[in-house]
Amino acid sequence: MSSDIAVGIFLQRLLHEKYMEDSKVDVLLQSVIRGVGLNFTTKSSFIQYANNLLSDVGFMLVRVIVAGKRYYSLKDLDSINIGESMQSENAVYLLSQDDLKTPTRKLRDLQNSELATFTQNSTLSESRHVTPFKLYGSKFTNTELIIFIDCINTIIETGKPLSLKNNGTLNTWCYVCSKRSLIDDSAQFALFCRFERKKWLEYEDSGTSIAPGIRFYFVCL
Repeated sequence: MSSDIAVGIFLQRLLHEKYMEDSKVDVLLQSVIRGVGLNFTTKSSFIQYANNLLSDVGFMLVRVIVAGKRYYSLKDLDSINIGESMQSENAVYLLSQDDLKTPTRKLRDLQNSELATFTQNSTLSESRHVTPFKLYGSKFTNTELIIFIDCINTIIETGKPLSLKNNGTLNTWCYVCSKRSLIDDSAQFALFCRFERKKWLEYEDSGTSIAPGIRFYFVCL
């Protein structure tokens, strides 16, 4: 019973954070184990125990390496193609620095959602329907979500980060925002800052360009 409580506390924190760096997992596990009086010999044994419980409901903990950093995330077993030999603490999805700059998919996991319709028909931009991004705790309007999708698709198509500078080309944050009627420079930058704080987007090239943030990969991996 104490072991199950420990797993529950750990998962509550992980679900709140959406993803967690490996070093933070170590600290959290130490606190949880002390709090419930358990003595798991290794972090691996705790993760394996948690996965044994989670597998009954179709989930597992996986580690994802992004730009050399290790993160833990909760994954739906139906959404990932892994064998029984991979269902352990050692299951790792490796994303390189190039993957950060040039994602290999266009939000494929969201193609069946209303977001696919939003990208095809801008007249739906003010629809009040709930989107998957809002389900992940983000507070963005539908127009702002379309801007995010346009940004990601531009990065995918060009294979380069999106420039923050308004240099008169199509591959800029200014152009992506203006296309959706967000014209004011300060409003454009404020929107990017909100996406950056929520880890949907991040700075690239010493702060002059935009790349997908870490949360993008955990939602769409």
